[in-house]
Amino acid sequence: MNPQRTADLFLSLLPEDGTFISNAALRRDLEARLKAEGLTLTEDDYWAVHAALIGEGVVLKGQGRGGTVRRNMAQGGEDFKLTEPTVAPIIEKPPPAAQTKPAARAYLGKMVVKAGIEKPITPIIPRHAYANRLQESNAPS
Repeated sequence: MNPQRTADLFLSLLPEDGTFISNAALRRDLEARLKAEGLTLTEDDYWAVHAALIGEGVVLKGQGRGGTVRRNMAQGGEDFKLTEPTVAPIIEKPPPAAQTKPAARAYLGKMVVKAGIEKPITPIIPRHAYANRLQESNAPS
């Protein structure tokens, strides 16, 4: 992938009037354009260019399911050049819930034994007890 070419195409696909476009639609159009040129676009490539353009202030983030972006009309987005090949920071993803549940149950089991509780307990019981204590103490919701 050529980051500058991808950034140029990214900007060319943004509406000129500054209206928002969804990341899904923009990525789909960007992939089609690059595919026509014999290039590929991975999800990581898209988000790296996305982050670089937002970081430079040329593109603004919006809201919505999947997110939206728009051209920063104050910046114009004309003749934009990436200052350095920008690599998005690697963010460690939390482990899937299926992997954390056994660990939580094992920890809870140790605490139950340590506390001398003889009744069977599932992770939801301490959660409900905690919620009840919050309600009783008039904690703001």
